[in-house]
Amino acid sequence: MNQFNDHQENNSLISLKKYKPIADDTAGVFSANRRYRKEATRLQECASNVRIHLNPSQEPTSAAWYCKHRHCPICQNRFSARWRVRLQWILRTMRAEGYKPHWLFLTLTVRNCPVTELRSQIQAMHKAFGRLIKRNALRHVHGSVRFLEVDQGQDDPETAHPHFHCLLLVAPTMHGGKDYLSQARWAQLWKECLQVHYTPEVDVQRLSPEGQSADEEVLRRLSYSTKPRVTIPEPAWFLEMVEQLHHTQRAIVTGQLKHWSERFKAANQYWHVDGLNVDPESNPHKRYRWGPDQGSYLEV
Repeated sequence: MNQFNDHQENNSLISLKKYKPIADDTAGVFSANRRYRKEATRLQECASNVRIHLNPSQEPTSAAWYCKHRHCPICQNRFSARWRVRLQWILRTMRAEGYKPHWLFLTLTVRNCPVTELRSQIQAMHKAFGRLIKRNALRHVHGSVRFLEVDQGQDDPETAHPHFHCLLLVAPTMHGGKDYLSQARWAQLWKECLQVHYTPEVDVQRLSPEGQSADEEVLRRLSYSTKPRVTIPEPAWFLEMVEQLHHTQRAIVTGQLKHWSERFKAANQYWHVDGLNVDPESNPHKRYRWGPDQGSYLEV
């Protein structure tokens, strides 16, 4: 008797089905410019064919070819999922070894810049963050992971809005003790490190310090910081943004979190998210192909 039903099989395709149409739309933007035809083909072929492996003792797992393009929403979602796996392991291992982590979630912004100057603005932000983390007021920040996000300017569509989402591993005294910093103080420090004449917008939140709920809160902030792009901006802006972001880093880890991240990699050399380590011809399995006209995966 088959222990798997259509609902279970389709659960493995829900995420792909959500992001595949956006990947196709993004490919359309790339294909309109001859310079990006190869990128367009990569995104069009990403997760076009999927195998769902049915194992009675486990949840169904999927296997597919992924383009790994930075601006593919399918692969952006995989990037987010991989970071979630990594951070879950770090949180679990910390607690197993008696470490009680305290976290701040910090968002650092700058004024919008012309999209043609995005790369230089990001470089300036990275240098400013390096200065920030060395300030005496932040001596009890033990580690950080910062994610870069770029949006199109709302008031001026030819501008870009780069900003950092940062998870900071801190001493308990930064949550409400003698080393606590108000949001206004964070903004002043960021202004000084940016070396600008205006006060940038900053948001800082103390995450719950206790137990499983704290870990879930950290993971929620991680998911927010690494969310895939679900709408395609104006094509000319988007392609310039792609060019400006070439060879820039999406995530940077520092301090003790870098140590924990390296431990994770050493302990999980073959870690994966989507079951790519399964035998490609293992049985039982089903094959699906993306049908763009139907907007769904069709069994083949």
